[in-house]
Amino acid sequence: MPVTPAHGLTTVSDPVILTDGCHHLRLASGDIVPLFEAPGLPSCSFLPGWSPVALYSGAGAVSVLAFEGPGGATGCWLLDRDNVRLGDSLGELPPELAADLLDSLRPVVAALAGELLLRTHPSPSALQEALAFLHLGRELREQVADALSLDLVVPPQVLLADALATSTLVPTPDGVVPEVAIDRLLVRAGFAVDLQDRLVSSTLAGLLEWPSPVDGRMVATQQCLYLDDFRLAYRFVDSRHGLLFYVVASDHLCRSLALYLPTADLLVVKDDWSRHLTEVYFPVGIARRLAAHCAVWATELVPALSVGARGMASVMRGPGGAHLGHQLWNELTGMENLLTHANGAELPEWIVAGGPEGVEFWGPIERLFPELEGRVNRSLASDADIASHLYANRLCAARVTGERVSAELRRRLQASIDMAPARARLRALQHGDDIASAGADDERPPVILFGLRVENRTLTDLAGFCVRLAGFIAETWPGAVLVLDGHNAREVGSGVHGTRIMSHGEVFAPTEPLVIEQAIAAQVREAVLGRPVHIVDTLGLPIAESLAWSMLSDCFISIWGASLAKFRWVCNKPGLAISSRANLLHRDDLHIYDLPRYMEDPTQLLMADPAAVTDDGAAPRLVPVALDNPFFANFRVDEDRLFDQFRAFVFEVMTAKSIAPEPEDVLAS
Repeated sequence: MPVTPAHGLTTVSDPVILTDGCHHLRLASGDIVPLFEAPGLPSCSFLPGWSPVALYSGAGAVSVLAFEGPGGATGCWLLDRDNVRLGDSLGELPPELAADLLDSLRPVVAALAGELLLRTHPSPSALQEALAFLHLGRELREQVADALSLDLVVPPQVLLADALATSTLVPTPDGVVPEVAIDRLLVRAGFAVDLQDRLVSSTLAGLLEWPSPVDGRMVATQQCLYLDDFRLAYRFVDSRHGLLFYVVASDHLCRSLALYLPTADLLVVKDDWSRHLTEVYFPVGIARRLAAHCAVWATELVPALSVGARGMASVMRGPGGAHLGHQLWNELTGMENLLTHANGAELPEWIVAGGPEGVEFWGPIERLFPELEGRVNRSLASDADIASHLYANRLCAARVTGERVSAELRRRLQASIDMAPARARLRALQHGDDIASAGADDERPPVILFGLRVENRTLTDLAGFCVRLAGFIAETWPGAVLVLDGHNAREVGSGVHGTRIMSHGEVFAPTEPLVIEQAIAAQVREAVLGRPVHIVDTLGLPIAESLAWSMLSDCFISIWGASLAKFRWVCNKPGLAISSRANLLHRDDLHIYDLPRYMEDPTQLLMADPAAVTDDGAAPRLVPVALDNPFFANFRVDEDRLFDQFRAFVFEVMTAKSIAPEPEDVLAS
């Protein structure tokens, strides 16, 4: 029976025998002892398809019984000194036993992480020497690597690119010389080109390239460490100089933030803002995050790094991070930009993370981009599934993103909308006799959108405001149509919330926002019953219906937020946005829905007069996130001043329409 010492751990292969119907362990000493599933409960069977392959024990009080399962899956039982199963995660161990296990594994994990993080082509023998760790099962490996991450890597010195010395020596353990000099100007040159532009260029050669910080020659990425659907680290090997470096990328508009040189314990950040983002997105530090990932995924990474990546795969954000506005503003804009400006035919695979749950809020991406037909992968449910797919298929992860809604993207989105049902209903309302219009025959009352927001950063008396707004519209424009819009649904969805599109932080709400929105709509209908205004709502309906009614509307009044992604970015409707005084005066991204930098050919967007708004930080919020952040506070408005502003705005919009009708003004018929 082979017994192999490794980093202080004793390994026993084939450790389990079946005697008298129960499992027994072969120990390194040669003794055979009973195995217990629980205190006093002998182990008599394992899960179908799972077999014990090794027993690892050391000086501590915890042993690891390793299993292999279907498809090469790994798992383990953690055993105490009496060979009783304690569980299969650190959280199931008493603190002192968890510490014992970590102490036993520390040298194994540190050696493995160092090999993967620091060597240009990690040795396969490193995997054999780390089986005690690699057999733990992925979730336990993650727990152990995270707990030990401080011991896996030296915290790097952090420097701004501009503060780097003109020439800096970097150790090259795999090079022909012990160290090479990197050039500050070349480091800055790498950051000077936008990462998204580099991804567009990757369609020519099929891989992302980066200038070597030694001589500026372009180097193709060896692989990308896929940390999750928001954080990536591109691994580059300049084989001419034996230099290994990583380019770390993140943010909603995925950008290069830092250059990491692990052999020099040096992290070079692009600028002060990038330094801030690295601290926000990598709270434990980039080096620790990369080292832990290398250790956890060593089995997959070693063969992947030995041959390098063969192509690119762009990953859309999954259920945990997908957001209605960001998916359009960042992800769909990125797709349109890459497909419009691609230098070659080497388009990436597109991975829709968590695809079975229906995370494509704006519809299947092939409908918007037929160029992607046959390139979309919706089979991967989790970050672990994605990482495994990428490494096994030698694909380099990317996040193709943008932040400007072009006229072309808007055209594609609008072309996907079925207008017929909403148009037919609108005509029935306008030509019906249930509400008599007091306007002249040649004057059409407006169709007005209102975007509800109930979570936070909203009106303290939203329901009352909506009732009074509907009354104001009935009095000012008899026969008008008021469309109440809010939460919509996806076309498909199999998650716990079905097809409903959830808002950020909704899980903290005691009542579903959609339920509150629907109650407000019912209250408005009851309040204006018999008055000359039609009430339509798209609440809970597919987003396509919301977009159809947005297209049919003349203008909107809305609380600033994700509803403007529909009203502005897709439909480009003129409108008046309401928000808190803090937002109106100080929010950095207040104008993402109207500046040409963020959307092409924007129509007019007015902001409520800040003097008419009073913030109320003490007012209760349905979704109580960031309670100390003034940008999330609810607020009150001077409705007389706001309605006067809106009256003048609608008059301007309708006058312009009467002078120069839109090419297909379906409302004029």
